[in-house]
Amino acid sequence: MEIKKENESDFYETAKKYLKFINEVFFEIEHKRKTYLDFHHALIEQKANQNLFTSWCMDNYYKTLILNLCKLIEPRKNDKNKFTLKHFIHLLQHKPNYRMFKNTLLQKTIDSHDLHTGKIEKESVADEYLEKLESIDFTRDIKIIEEIHSKIKNYRNKRLAHNDKTPLDIHKLPGISELHADIDKIQNLMFAYFGLFGIYIDYDSFKIPRIYGNFHLTMR
Repeated sequence: MEIKKENESDFYETAKKYLKFINEVFFEIEHKRKTYLDFHHALIEQKANQNLFTSWCMDNYYKTLILNLCKLIEPRKNDKNKFTLKHFIHLLQHKPNYRMFKNTLLQKTIDSHDLHTGKIEKESVADEYLEKLESIDFTRDIKIIEEIHSKIKNYRNKRLAHNDKTPLDIHKLPGISELHADIDKIQNLMFAYFGLFGIYIDYDSFKIPRIYGNFHLTMR
């Protein structure tokens, strides 16, 4: 992927656009995962047998999960301006951008309040942020993303985006539990990269909208 050198203001604006899009897509993934888990636990509690409705729910959740994961981590090769996690890593990894970002972190400060005098002083937090930056392994993170994408891209391309006649061994596709483990890996990456910009994200505490609050399920 070709990435041009950004000046400081352009880099931050571009980075913020990436982070906003990435967060929105991942929030959608997390929302659907929690909805699925609610439904799945309800089935377990009722000791429900598989039927056409539960099969439809599971099948649609799986397809939606595949599509959203692909949208989040890896667009088509010609989508150079598409906001994805992999492109964001490339943007930050690009040496001119990396050097500029590191220099910016060297100037990172927070306001320190003196309770006795009320005086406000700037306190450097550069060491903390530089430690976060230097702990990141870009090559490893991109490999994680590519490994996840490699497991699902053929199914997305051949069955969801197109009706390809090429045979596809569905038995080799990752199960929902494996995809959930992959989501956790992506979430850990996001914590690391969002943290570089001083952004704290928490996907465990958000409330699921009660859009299905009047839904009553009686299994037979």
